Amino acid sequence: MSRATRNRTSSSHTPRRLSNTTLSLLIAGLFVLVVAALLGLTRLGSDTPDNSSEAAAVAVRDNSHRLSTAPGATVNFVEFLDFECEACGAVYPAIEQLRQQYGDRV
Repeated sequence: MSRATRNRTSSSHTPRRLSNTTLSLLIAGLFVLVVAALLGLTRLGSDTPDNSSEAAAVAVRDNSHRLSTAPGATVNFVEFLDFECEACGAVYPAIEQLRQQYGDRV
């Protein structure tokens, strides 16, 4: 076997090393992904209220229009309505049925 043939075959079996630039870019990309994931997780965790009273406060703001308020009610029924929304119009009869069924308890 000649020297040229031996060099050609041996170089095809050796693993190719990454250049410093490519390795640096891979590490930087991995770092950016880790930081983005951590930021996303912290933002998701900070938006959730700790207890149910805070959750009710988020759902019903002080400046919300209330159709009725039951004294001492433990359940708040919150309806988000858009008069131009077909789905909202389709659900309206069910909402009125709930209002008639539970009256001033909710």
